[in-house]
Amino acid sequence: MASLCWTLGPLIATPVIKEIGSVAFSRSRMVIFVVLLGAAASLFADWSHLTWDASFWAVLSGLIGLSLGDVALFQCYKMIGPRLGSLIYMSAAPFTVILGWALLGEACRCKRCSGGRWRSAALPWPSPEKKKKRRALRPNPAR
Repeated sequence: MASLCWTLGPLIATPVIKEIGSVAFSRSRMVIFVVLLGAAASLFADWSHLTWDASFWAVLSGLIGLSLGDVALFQCYKMIGPRLGSLIYMSAAPFTVILGWALLGEACRCKRCSGGRWRSAALPWPSPEKKKKRRALRPNPAR
């Protein structure tokens, strides 16, 4: 179900993003997110283990990652489309693993990397279809 949501989300959101813009879409999405998360946290959260230090970093991470990152992602969907945007977004995880291994010396066992290999193998899949579509749209000089 999560994969289905990650796949259908950009396809559903792109027409709205093109209509109202990436900043307005991100802002409205964040308002809905804050209301739903606030309601869930009020009902189900255990606040006894929460520290001010952890709260500060969580809020800062959310402000930077969710606001700036989402606006950039939605602008990407608007400019290059949901398929190619999702392809770029999907490549973030393999690059994170590679950079973690190369720069931070993180260990990655073969068993843990098997899902990443499948995901990396699927990355080039949407690209050939788009190239075929572009070739079909070119005018034929022989006519």
